[in-house]
Amino acid sequence: MPSGVADFAAKGGRMVILNSNDLYVLSKDDPDTDFYTFFPDSRYRPVLSPDGSALAYVDRGGRLTYQPLDGSAPRVLISQPIGRPGPGMLTFLPDGHLLLFDASSTADRYIRVFDVTDGQTTLWLTGINHVFVSVDAVETKVAPTQVTPYGVGRVDASKVEKFNFVLVPTTCLTEEKTCFYSYTADSGGIQDNGLLPRVYDTDSQIFFSRRVNDDLTAGLLTPDGTHLVLRLRSIVSPDSAQSLYVINLASNEPPVPLIENAFGRPDYSIAPDGSVIAYEETINGVAFVRLFNVATGERTDLGPGTFDPQWWR
Repeated sequence: MPSGVADFAAKGGRMVILNSNDLYVLSKDDPDTDFYTFFPDSRYRPVLSPDGSALAYVDRGGRLTYQPLDGSAPRVLISQPIGRPGPGMLTFLPDGHLLLFDASSTADRYIRVFDVTDGQTTLWLTGINHVFVSVDAVETKVAPTQVTPYGVGRVDASKVEKFNFVLVPTTCLTEEKTCFYSYTADSGGIQDNGLLPRVYDTDSQIFFSRRVNDDLTAGLLTPDGTHLVLRLRSIVSPDSAQSLYVINLASNEPPVPLIENAFGRPDYSIAPDGSVIAYEETINGVAFVRLFNVATGERTDLGPGTFDPQWWR
């Protein structure tokens, strides 16, 4: 991760400053450093608890550590090295527990939830092929086309009352091939919503296998968790072009292409209510932002010279 401010607490006025050799926690009300450690694993973005009273980070030994900022001893949540980081990995949930999303593209993914008061694991799901998070719990860069895919965003669920996520297992064992498992995280914990109706058959698996790795925006859900925007490698030029599709997880309607075989990394943004998707397209060297109505499929154009769509929340 680049040097600089890694996180702000929602309350308490604290911030984390990170570079390759040092990690500092500073407070707006105190000139002294609240916490310092050297040689953190700077590939992992540290996070402050919503009230600013504690820090979660990965130390130089690759151990996931929970550090209270009142001078108490740290608590090691995972003692062995936790492996290669995926994008958007650590976040505090609305109920105050700590969520670890292993979104690494090099192995089966997993989700692990910790009760930070005692360090116990409250949920551990393994054998996951795809993780999709609703856009309301995702923090993206203002101009994501100007950064690397790995740094384009992260999951930040500490500032929302709830969010949805969908998991697809590595092996789909249900007879009906309905393998999109829906969950909601809120103040009561993580709620299992059951299976969504969409079928995950062989053709779907091949389609989803083109998903771009290590880019959080390669699969974002609308806030209600029913529609998915999928970023895929182009069939024509997989190393230099991408496509964007909208998929209704509540039905088996064919995926709707927003843009296909676009050179580079076309950007998009989902409206806060999930009703509209703004995406960019370049035609004859001119950038356009277009709006896609999720319910009707209608498209409108914002005109030439528009780019990097973002919604204010």
